[in-house]
Amino acid sequence: MTYTFKLARRLARLRPGTSATLALIALGCADTSTAPTLSDPGDPASLASTDDPVVRVELSPSQVTCAIGGEVSLIATPYRASGTAATERRIIFRVRDSTVARVTVTGARTATVRCKTGGRTAALADIDRQHDSTLVTVATGGGTPAPTPSPSPTPTVSGSLPFGLMHTPIDEYGGSWTTALVYSTPAYLGGRLARAQSNGMKLIVVMGGTNEVQNADGTFSLTRWKASVDRYRSMSLGGYITRGTLFMHYLIDEPSCAACWGGKSIAWETVEEMARYSKSIWPGLPTAARSAPSKLSNADFTWRYLDAGWAQYSTRKGDLRTYLEEEVAAARREGLGLVGGLNLLDGSGTYTAPMSASQLRTFGSIMAADPAVCALVGWRHDSRFLNQTGMRSAVEAVADVARSRKGASCVVG
Repeated sequence: MTYTFKLARRLARLRPGTSATLALIALGCADTSTAPTLSDPGDPASLASTDDPVVRVELSPSQVTCAIGGEVSLIATPYRASGTAATERRIIFRVRDSTVARVTVTGARTATVRCKTGGRTAALADIDRQHDSTLVTVATGGGTPAPTPSPSPTPTVSGSLPFGLMHTPIDEYGGSWTTALVYSTPAYLGGRLARAQSNGMKLIVVMGGTNEVQNADGTFSLTRWKASVDRYRSMSLGGYITRGTLFMHYLIDEPSCAACWGGKSIAWETVEEMARYSKSIWPGLPTAARSAPSKLSNADFTWRYLDAGWAQYSTRKGDLRTYLEEEVAAARREGLGLVGGLNLLDGSGTYTAPMSASQLRTFGSIMAADPAVCALVGWRHDSRFLNQTGMRSAVEAVADVARSRKGASCVVG
């Protein structure tokens, strides 16, 4: 879903009370949860280099509690397609309802939110239409400090089941991570692939940010999508595909979500045409759409060019084992491979608290152990989340399960 849609839906559910949850959102018109958008060339206030655009931003901390009269410090770090931090860029911060809280910009990438009274609102930040969110609870009983980051352990050997996160910075390739979902322009994809290959990683690649494949009204444009993919034609990708470094072409995010695509869902026939088009250029590159096999089964044809569906789990979907069993069965009926996913930063759905270290360890281990899962990818890399107490050890526990088994093929038959 787009963040603006999800924010509106969330705020509509809120009720007055003695405590308040303050959702800190870096605004954007597209969901970067899987396919980050490019910078907006029409915005002179936040214009980025078109050769190395800002493709994501991380807002810190991820969650805190703030007492009335208390203050919360924010810091946002934008990252370019090359994986480097765009620390010279200025973030725009503001607050939706100034009667509940007030925001004061303290630097190019920093701000302070002062919690004034009960109620719920959103503090907003923006850079090149990229966004991130932090949950802040405004409570009358006093606040609690944000967790102190723990040291990151030295990662070890990569596993045979690809395991990783969306938007992993290039300097963290390897170790516990054996895959990553990335958006990178053609100018920088070669460098990412080379780094991934040297670290034994397999990359799942997005070849078009959301803004690049939308019409002016926000609906999906197959013509624009193909034009975006065509930019990669001249690259020498064959060797990376053969060696498995270029592991999968991530075609599209949530095609059945009408609200994500200007009020009109993407037809299943269009998704299949996207997969066919990809195969016409790179026949040996597996294709996937982030849509559960149970949804993909609604197509009234047999999938021929699409290779894999995506089972993205959050706790609102019920028992993980039951959910996974149903999606594995649907994938088999449709002749599709299955990528497993965990909604790490929104553990129970949009704008909910992140998963705990215990949940990451338990859910990740269950998914990694399932023989039908051909890759396991979490939403998404966030240094604040990963540096919480116990989180890195939970990651390593899941990585151990991934190392202990052979990865299933994402291409069935």
